[in-house]
Amino acid sequence: MKYSRRSSKRSAWALACVMATGLAAAIPVLPAPLGPTLAVAQPIASASRSAADEWARAVWSAASTGSQSRLDLLLSQPPELQPIGLSDSIATLETNLVSRETLRAAGLGEASAELDEQLATASDPAKSDAEREIALSDCLVTAVRMHLLSVNRDGFLAEQRTQDLIAKAAQAARRAEARGDWLIANELFVRLNALLEHERTYRPDAERLARRLDILRLFVPERLWELRNAREVAEGRDPLPAYNPFGDSYQTKLAGINEDAVVTALRRSAQEHVEHVSAIDLAQGGLDGVATLASTNDIARVFPGVASERDLNRFLSSIEEMRSRLTARNARVDFNRLVGDVLDSNDRTIGLPHAAILHELGNGAIARLDEFTQIIWPDELAQFQKATQGRFIGIGVQIEQDERSRVRVVTPLEGTPAQRSGVHAGDVITAVDGRSIVGLSLNQAVSVITGEAGTVVNLTVEREQNGEIAEIEIPVPRARIDLASVKGWERTGARDDDWNWFIDEAAGIGYVRLTGFVDTTDREFDRAIEQMRGRHDLNGLIVDLRFNPGGLLNQAVSIANRFIPGRGPIVQTADAQGRIASQERASERRASVTDIPVIILVNEGSASASEIVAGAVQAYAQQGAIDAIVLGQRSSVDRRINEAFLRTGTIHFLTVSGFHVAVIFLGVWWATLGLLHVTLRPPLRIARAVSGLVILVTMAMYLLVAEPNPPVLRACLVVAFACCSACLSRGRVGVNSLLGAALLIVMYSPQELFRTGFQLSFSQVLVLMTIVVAADRRLGLRRRDPLADPPPEPGSY
Repeated sequence: MKYSRRSSKRSAWALACVMATGLAAAIPVLPAPLGPTLAVAQPIASASRSAADEWARAVWSAASTGSQSRLDLLLSQPPELQPIGLSDSIATLETNLVSRETLRAAGLGEASAELDEQLATASDPAKSDAEREIALSDCLVTAVRMHLLSVNRDGFLAEQRTQDLIAKAAQAARRAEARGDWLIANELFVRLNALLEHERTYRPDAERLARRLDILRLFVPERLWELRNAREVAEGRDPLPAYNPFGDSYQTKLAGINEDAVVTALRRSAQEHVEHVSAIDLAQGGLDGVATLASTNDIARVFPGVASERDLNRFLSSIEEMRSRLTARNARVDFNRLVGDVLDSNDRTIGLPHAAILHELGNGAIARLDEFTQIIWPDELAQFQKATQGRFIGIGVQIEQDERSRVRVVTPLEGTPAQRSGVHAGDVITAVDGRSIVGLSLNQAVSVITGEAGTVVNLTVEREQNGEIAEIEIPVPRARIDLASVKGWERTGARDDDWNWFIDEAAGIGYVRLTGFVDTTDREFDRAIEQMRGRHDLNGLIVDLRFNPGGLLNQAVSIANRFIPGRGPIVQTADAQGRIASQERASERRASVTDIPVIILVNEGSASASEIVAGAVQAYAQQGAIDAIVLGQRSSVDRRINEAFLRTGTIHFLTVSGFHVAVIFLGVWWATLGLLHVTLRPPLRIARAVSGLVILVTMAMYLLVAEPNPPVLRACLVVAFACCSACLSRGRVGVNSLLGAALLIVMYSPQELFRTGFQLSFSQVLVLMTIVVAADRRLGLRRRDPLADPPPEPGSY
């Protein structure tokens, strides 16, 4: 007997849910094969389909509502007849869960023992200061790992051992900063901040040291190399290759920065940023940035003006005076004047280049905003476009630093100039355009290899041939390189789209992983779905957004639209005054994956555009409009934004729901009754009937304009029952209307009874009705249902 496509899709709900849960439960954060015994779909008897379908829906419902105990019970009692492989997938899930707990407990024990050893080293008086500081840094890494592995994380932080470590590491970090060892100070503060991320105790310190390292990286990269080399030697490793200044000119990196651009950025931030950070705060941050630059004494190597203690103190004193004026009562900020005053003071004292002052003033000011806002400087534009658009100008090669800090080719990308020109994986690039790149950082190497489209770069590479090292010259043209952002389950070839898109082809369970949201993401996604459907029935889809850092808003909307039917809202943006700046709605023609169950995987690395996709899909799934589940760890949405959503339930204001129907119903009902009472004064029963008819017409018009999603349709049915009862003068109709609408929906589509949206909608309304009735009785009120018959007048019989 052939298994119907409809039934196979229903069983795929449970199979996709189990597989996705298995992925989320597995210790590896990147997908690994579940094993060679995944599901092989087989026909099952017709008599058992209903039981299998009912079980599959129950599994899906339990997972979508987060009922872990119910889900565990269902998975322990699968239907007797089922597609072969479902039991294997359930067993794999159980194995992953057991393995995860076993590995967690073992890893915690090993880390605890390792921490004790590291603490002993950090307290050993025979060790040098550098060795003890490195040991403390290692301790913090181990402590962060233990914190992540602990079931009781607050308890771990409260342990005396942990508290002592935090205190010692903080003291060591401040000592390192005081003596100008920015690298180890930054390392310690960053790891302290990671351990106490939620408390944010050391976040200001980590941000300050990060700015100092950025200053070294930009203006005195040789000093940064010296700190890195000293660290290598202190840890007993070989020294780094000699410093190479090729591609490290701060003049080139500061080109294009001017006063007008910085003032405009500050002014717009004060006026338009959604967090309403004041102009005074921005100005204070800008002055802090300039003071940090001037007080980083290492820059005296390139800016001799700061070597004069007298001139430096005069400059810092003028900055302090400007800061004090900002704290005066009724202080106002003129960014043009502020920037001008800073530049004038600089010219009279330390004499730094204006571009350097403007760069640090801008960075310091923007640092007062949220962590996701920054100025993209001219030299950073290419990298920013690469990250957001998925394209860049280059030769199409992935590089790394090997154990000897040489620049080595990981692989040339398929179809790129590097591959066509003969660059091989494993080649060591020793020179670019005849200049040695030995000792360059990866960022420096990327900077000198990339350039304008159409130009040629000459690479000198070392390649092993016949047991000997040969030096080869390879001219490679630069061109636009497009990066793929959609990947499958496992590779089948060298091209970007050579993927096996099925995690279980026999059961029709597809898998796509989105690494970002760039210009081509939606087209890549569509091609993947097309390839899946061209090869096999697609019965379910797992969308992996773990560690997806985000990207372009329009691409997030476009991907979300693939799962959302109709014309409903997806996301809206608001300006600093709270006005809606734009609203993105779904388009019916783009909704290409609405006929199958979908599971979206997220974790703490899913941010920005990933949040929009997961949030929109989850909102419609909770309404019952689509079959989808968002599964995984809480993603990395900004804490303040997350708290705001938790406090206000903003999602209900961003989607059309049954609440809007209730508002329209009450508004039209009372407006019509009031108008009839003022004008025609008909008998109350006639007025009620007319009001009911007006509401029915209004509901029909509303359905034509708004997106008729399931919550709206359910609310309209309840209102329709109420209006019909009003027209027929049936007395109290609240609960009767609710039950009548529910019965009609279940008679039309019995599976609706198992949908989360159906259950939540009717249970919530029923609870509200019960509360209202109880309150009426408790308070002794005698309010009557607005649709009920009027009370008899005195003297009437």
